Amino acid sequence: MVRVAALVEAASVVIVLGSPGGAGAQNTAAGEIAGGYQFTTGGSGGDSDVEFRPAGWFVSGGGRLTDSVSLIGEVTGTHVSDSATLYGLASSDDVNLGWYTFVGGLRISVPGTVRPFVQFQAGARRTTIAFPDGYGSAGTDFVMQPGGGIDLRLTNTIVARVMFDYRGVRYHEFRVAAGVVIALGSR
Repeated sequence: MVRVAALVEAASVVIVLGSPGGAGAQNTAAGEIAGGYQFTTGGSGGDSDVEFRPAGWFVSGGGRLTDSVSLIGEVTGTHVSDSATLYGLASSDDVNLGWYTFVGGLRISVPGTVRPFVQFQAGARRTTIAFPDGYGSAGTDFVMQPGGGIDLRLTNTIVARVMFDYRGVRYHEFRVAAGVVIALGSR
């Protein structure tokens, strides 16, 4: 799985470095806030361990250090209720799981109306599990999150974003996210 992350990162660098800057470079935003939907898959590596988590969200923000480099931060959440066997424990009632990620890092992009980017973030992942009888557990782990994506400027202040990330926690996780970015100020 680490090789897949390295391949995604390398392909993203090629896209960013090979893209023309274009006329959009004059209107580079000084900062941004964003939010949207995410779909994640995760597991310990075996095919039988893969979990699909469709109910997720993200909120992020960033500030440009240069026209191509931004300092970024992101908070994400995913929630699942499952009445099937979960981690070897059978339950006829819903077991509630939550994954919350708090990361920050750098994004490198090419100025323009279509703005491909690569990014690397690191931080913490909080996992919670709650059973109907009131018992539960929680834990926090270090997470690394390399990825990339494309921003498409719709207006001077509204941007559509699609991104793909690999998350390395205790297991491997892939995320596809789509959302709306609101540009703040100008450089």
